[in-house]
Amino acid sequence: MASIEHVTLEVLADSPSNGVQVNVSYKITATLDDVPAGRTYRELVQLVKVGRMIGAPGVEHLVPGGTVWDGTVLFTGDGVSFVHSRELTLPSADLAQDSALQTEEIRARVTLIPLPALPPTMESNTVQLNGPPTREQLV
Repeated sequence: MASIEHVTLEVLADSPSNGVQVNVSYKITATLDDVPAGRTYRELVQLVKVGRMIGAPGVEHLVPGGTVWDGTVLFTGDGVSFVHSRELTLPSADLAQDSALQTEEIRARVTLIPLPALPPTMESNTVQLNGPPTREQLV
């Protein structure tokens, strides 16, 4: 299974009209069997908030609108390692603190989900709608 390394999150200064820009960069490295198998993964990059009350453990939740990337990556003969850089602009309010009593931490989470080479598919029988009646229906 492919690996993810060096995930870095950068939050750029916001402007009232454009919101906050976040940049996430990371390195993906294939295993020896990913390339020959032409393995495909769903590549999901999300922003996660961790709210902390004083003296209480963190509560993790996804940032509203914080999916930075949701796509697929296919390993071919072009190389077994590469760096991705993804960016997203979102409203400043989505990163605001929930309460003055809390501090919030924001992280980027990168997930690779293996996809089947050929998704299993099965079809049902065919049912005709609004057509002429069949012989079985007339009896």
